[in-house]
Amino acid sequence: MKAIVLIDNNPHPLLDLATEHGLSVYVEADGCKWLVDVGASPLFIDNARKLGISIEDVDYVVLSHGHFDHTGGLRAFLEINSKAMVILSSQVEGLQFYSYRLKTRRNISIDHAVMQDYPDRFITIEENTPATQNTDIVCHFPEKYPKPKGNRTLFSSRGDVEVMDDFSHEIVFTVSSQRGIVAFSGCSHNGILNVLSACSEYHGSTSIAACIGGTHLLDSTPDNHFETAGELEEITQRLATDYPAMTLVTGHCTGQNAMRLLAAEMGDRFANIYSGAEFIV
Repeated sequence: MKAIVLIDNNPHPLLDLATEHGLSVYVEADGCKWLVDVGASPLFIDNARKLGISIEDVDYVVLSHGHFDHTGGLRAFLEINSKAMVILSSQVEGLQFYSYRLKTRRNISIDHAVMQDYPDRFITIEENTPATQNTDIVCHFPEKYPKPKGNRTLFSSRGDVEVMDDFSHEIVFTVSSQRGIVAFSGCSHNGILNVLSACSEYHGSTSIAACIGGTHLLDSTPDNHFETAGELEEITQRLATDYPAMTLVTGHCTGQNAMRLLAAEMGDRFANIYSGAEFIV
């Protein structure tokens, strides 16, 4: 299985590739070509071309959740690619999403008009679902561990009433490789430990080879207080202990404090996401 990050917040150390607050990962698995998320804009397409990846040949798109930084490039993708099916949670339909983290109310929703304009290109799911022989979609997560405190500034609405987002619209794409399960986690709004627990329970195995995606463990600011150093340390220690064979590959929506702790705890089992990063599992 091969994965190439098409866009992320962090720049490639050598190549001239675009960055943005968004995520898109190209995956070759099970004889198919996948995209996990499509960034916040069409910039991921420009990067794909520079990396020699044909967007026209993608077979499936998995949208990890309904936020704009993971879905904003969708219309541009569908205008170029005429065959790929887009998989997302049925919970996304009709929901608007808002962030208050920067004090002002910002609409961070998927463009629902894209779904209306391309109705035959979408597959909505409600249950954990096999996709191909060695790929699956996991969409039910336990609440064994606390969800990220950054979720407290994120809301959703279906109509006029806003409520704190419960992230029932989040899904995870998994690939069963020779080394074990590879989980593509988007932002892990349900909590990285809950996400990994769900993947382990679904597959009946704790043999997780890699988790690729954000953790939503944000850095605190004077206006927003998120996980304490002690809470971050507890999460990193549990990741290292419960998944001793797993490589964590993260960047987008993971704060610098969490990155430092994760790198220190996991050593060579930790890697940074950046535009153009390539991983073979």
